Order: sequence, then C-alpha cells, then structure tokens
Amino acid sequence: MRPSYLADDVIIPDPTLVYFATKQRFDILVFIQPTSPLIKPEYINVGIEMMKTGDYDSLFTVTEEHWLPRWDEYNNPIDWDITDRPRRQDKQKSFIENGMMYITTVDSLLETELRYGGRKGFIKIPLRDSFQVDTQEDLDLIRKLI
Repeated sequence: MRPSYLADDVIIPDPTLVYFATKQRFDILVFIQPTSPLIKPEYINVGIEMMKTGDYDSLFTVTEEHWLPRWDEYNNPIDWDITDRPRRQDKQKSFIENGMMYITTVDSLLETELRYGGRKGFIKIPLRDSFQVDTQEDLDLIRKLI
C-alpha cells in the first residue's frame, strides 16, 4: 500500500519508487511501465546483465530516432536552418527515451530521487516493440501489431 498522494492518476512515478525504496530491501529495481505492452523478457534480461557488470547505476530503454525536420507552432524550424537544410544521414544519431523500462540501484534511486541517475546507460529497443499506449489510437495500433 502507498499513501493516497502517491496513487492518483497524474503522479509521476519517481516519488512512488523512492517511497517503495524506503519500505523494501533490494539492490536493483526493475521498473516496467504498464503502457509498454510489447516488452519482451530478453530486454529485461539484457538490462539485468548490464547492471551486473557494475558499469551502471541506472539504465533506461530507448529507440533510435531518424532525424526529421521539426517545426514549432509558429512555422519556425526547430534546431535547423531552412536555408541550409541538413541531410538526415549527416545528423548525429539520437535516441528517444521510450518509457518501457527503467533499472536502477537502490543507492542511486535514494540519492537522486529519480528513476535514473549516476552512471547512466541505455538498452536499445527496436521501433516495432517500443510503442506505448497513451491514447485509444495507440491501443488500436498495438492491437494490429499483435
């Protein structure tokens, strides 16, 4: 059981994870988001094995993003010059935190009060498995995928 102030519909998980860490003994926490139904056991296993190396205090899942020109609501390019449009192949690789899973040590969680901190690493998840359910449209898409 957790306090009601940590159990509403808009809570960010970090305070709840910290609360849990003050009530339970553990070394490593694997936090899986219920909005990521396409998670596979091998992703969890890869993360645990990475944590066992001692090289990381926390891990999170990402999906590689291909650069696409982005625009703000006022029709201005975001982080690129319209007169010197870059090619996607020339842009630095980037990754999107997909929210599927977070793994952290209890020490890092209690020190930072965040689901990731210290020496961070990531686990690459293929796009086909990275989708989250946040809307009815997301749910419809995932139903088609499975």
